[in-house]
Amino acid sequence: MADQLEIIGGLLYRVMRILAEVGEASPDELWMRMRASDAGADPGWRRGSGDDPRSAVARKLVLRGAVYLARAGHLSESNRRWQATGIGRDALRASPDEAAWWRDVTEHNTYWREHRSSLGLVDDVLAVLPEQTWVSVTDLSTVADLTVDGLVRHLCGFRPEGWSRVLDPAGRPPREALFTEDEYRDWLDWFEVEVGDLTAGRAAGELRLPLDDLRMLVESIAPERIPRRAWLVRGADRRGRSLARDLWLADEVCSLPGDRLEVRPGVDREQVRRAVDREHASLTSARRGRLTSEYHAFLSRMRENDLVVVNDRDEYYVGEILGPPVFVASVGGVADLQRPVHWRNADEPVNYLDLPDRVAALLGNAEARIVDLSDFVADLDALVPAPAPVASIATTGAAPQSADADLAGQTLAGQALAGQALGGDDLREVTDEFADGLFYSRDWLRRCVELLRDRPQLIFYGPPGTGKTYLARRLAWHLADDRRENVTLVQFHPSYMYEDFFQGFRPVQVKGGDGDAATTNRMSFELVDGPLRRLATAAELNPRQAFFLIIDEINRGDLARIFGELYFLLEYRGEAVTTQYASADTRDFQLPKNLFIIGTMNSADRSIAAFDQALRRRFTFVGLHPDVEPTASVLRRWLAAGDLPDEAARLLGELNRRIDDPDARIGPSYLMRDRVHQSADGLDRVWEHQILPLLAEHHVGETIDLAARYGLPALRQSLGLAAVVPAAVVPAAGVPANTIPGPAAG
Repeated sequence: MADQLEIIGGLLYRVMRILAEVGEASPDELWMRMRASDAGADPGWRRGSGDDPRSAVARKLVLRGAVYLARAGHLSESNRRWQATGIGRDALRASPDEAAWWRDVTEHNTYWREHRSSLGLVDDVLAVLPEQTWVSVTDLSTVADLTVDGLVRHLCGFRPEGWSRVLDPAGRPPREALFTEDEYRDWLDWFEVEVGDLTAGRAAGELRLPLDDLRMLVESIAPERIPRRAWLVRGADRRGRSLARDLWLADEVCSLPGDRLEVRPGVDREQVRRAVDREHASLTSARRGRLTSEYHAFLSRMRENDLVVVNDRDEYYVGEILGPPVFVASVGGVADLQRPVHWRNADEPVNYLDLPDRVAALLGNAEARIVDLSDFVADLDALVPAPAPVASIATTGAAPQSADADLAGQTLAGQALAGQALGGDDLREVTDEFADGLFYSRDWLRRCVELLRDRPQLIFYGPPGTGKTYLARRLAWHLADDRRENVTLVQFHPSYMYEDFFQGFRPVQVKGGDGDAATTNRMSFELVDGPLRRLATAAELNPRQAFFLIIDEINRGDLARIFGELYFLLEYRGEAVTTQYASADTRDFQLPKNLFIIGTMNSADRSIAAFDQALRRRFTFVGLHPDVEPTASVLRRWLAAGDLPDEAARLLGELNRRIDDPDARIGPSYLMRDRVHQSADGLDRVWEHQILPLLAEHHVGETIDLAARYGLPALRQSLGLAAVVPAAVVPAAGVPANTIPGPAAG
């Protein structure tokens, strides 16, 4: 198949070259030209066809392959004549060679196959458009859930009934069509017959079918073909109050702050982008891009019956959108762009831990106010089944009476601190329940929190298996008030840089549509925020919430290169510095006081010795050692909670007693897994394939009887425990079962 597709690609490339030269031709005329061309003798064509390329076999391949060109919008057929479209001509100019051109064709064919149902819906809609009306290409692409480019290519390639009535919002042919003169004349002829005359080259605006009418038309002819979407909408005001709890659930809405956005529902993305650029010019292009996507989704992509998900800390609610967006009056503009919602589980929230893993994985970016969850509509429907049908409500331009009253009259704790960022003194207290769940003492955990209050940067360090990362994440989740999206984890490594961590330029592909090959597909560089900058932005937007950046293996990165001028901010919160990629119109950067950093460091890693001294004095260090509390008793507590014997804890204690180097001792987390204790040889497997290889590396170059010193049989005998005969144990790769060879043994 691959060879045959390759042959078809070569044939079709020559078809397009000929059409680009002659304008249009019938298949027979094309075939005669191809037979007469020197390309017809290309021996490469014979692969797969088994015959001379000028034979009937090759001709069938051309006829069969023409549909590939139509799907990509490169070729159209009318009255049994093939014509190269403007899109096709532009692709020939833009592609440096035949292989690149064919990749472009196959890419768009893949899009066509994946969206054939939506493209079929477009054909059905255009066939029943009201007389003498036209429709915006952006509206039609929104309703059909297609890209504008994918929709236009379909229209240019297949010219379904009504194709000439799909225009840009200004009433002209879509610029993505790249019409040739012949195509423009064809379009003009068809449009004048189906709609009417143009005025100054444009269709009359009053003849445009409104977006809501288009939606109703689609619902009337094929309601089952409208893909349902799902959205996470996240909200909190600058005082840290949860809009979900304090407004949305009570008034059955979801909202965005839209007081500065001079656009109305149903607008296309370009109009939203211009409004965002105008009102938020001081933001980076990446942040303006995110705002554009969010507002466009809320205003135009969301629709009635879509699912919407909101969270209040670790509790999640699922509802159904009941109507279009409306602008209302709200205090401080925190919720003045609203959609009506019926909440399915307002009284029975779903805990984060009960969410499907693939859904939970998308909820980690606290800066994103809207996240597309459409791939998981079935999961959400199953998680919170729909109650009895709820009638759609008609929305008005007036705000619910309770919205302003609730927001203006609330006396929540901390309201007096509006506009002030949460600091270390405001961090959540450690509870007995939380401490018991971690198997750590409450006093020790409270000491860690006090250290964070004194200095908002802390590092857990210790040997492998002491639970440093696990503890950092759990503690951060708790102190972030169970808002998992407020916690971000990154891992340092030798190739990690400032540009990855904070901000840097990244290549992006820019696609235009003006017909110029140099600008249609070109590479550009865009300033992209890294995890620290994104989390800092989220912390600024939500000053009454705590945010945590966890840096795993912090000592494995080149810290001076990663942190750069940010060293200063770690010591002087509230001060500002000019960052490396700052421009003249961006303000200096501050680390918000409500952003805390927790690092982890493996003390067995020799790179710890080179840990940057400048960073040492900016962090507080907390050691986790297997034979020192609280780590020393964690395993015993975990075993007791699961009604398991304490044999594993005794064996680990004896093992660590025999290890001379404290930084090489083994932490309890290796044995704190249910599977280890569910079979008779579970401990043996962990010992043989995880613990002994670590110790073998520690003793490399030494002649030591590994089994006699650290093996389970020797440890059991020393403790007077009954021997266990495990299933056949396979030694770890590269680790001898009994001894570690010395230098003489190689």
